[in-house]
Order: sequence, then structure tokens, then C-alpha cells
Amino acid sequence: MTDKTDLSLQLRIVPIIGPGKVQLLEAIERFGSISGAARSMGMAYPNAWKLIDDLNGHFREPLVDRIVGGKRGGGAALTDN
Repeated sequence: MTDKTDLSLQLRIVPIIGPGKVQLLEAIERFGSISGAARSMGMAYPNAWKLIDDLNGHFREPLVDRIVGGKRGGGAALTDN
């Protein structure tokens, strides 16, 4: 006697990037920093950084590079990805 077990698979599609993250990326491009982008959007820097860290983690290459130090005190830039 063969027991046929009903196996089901549920697929949940979760968008990686939405309008808010796109706006943040555009603001980083415009202001050259995560903090400047966050300020322009009325967002706390730690929240902006979490969004960027999440985005960077979903792609093979990061979408945003941090620029540490320098004459202007660092910043951020979008990568070619």
C-alpha cells in the first residue's frame, strides 16, 4: 500500500527594492552621502543605513560604496551595479 502524501510548496515573492529605497539611492547620488540623503528625506541615519545594508546584501556587488575619511570627511557613492 502506497501512502501518497500531499506535499505543497508556497512561493512568496518579496520585492527587494521599492520606491522608498529607490528614492534613498537617488538622494545618495544627489548628496554624495547617506547622512545627507537621510536628512533630505526626513529619515534617521541608522534607518537609512539599514536600508542600504539590506540592499547591498541582496546583490552580488554592493549598490552603494562608503567613502571613508578624506578632505570632505567621507561620503557614499552608487556603484556601477
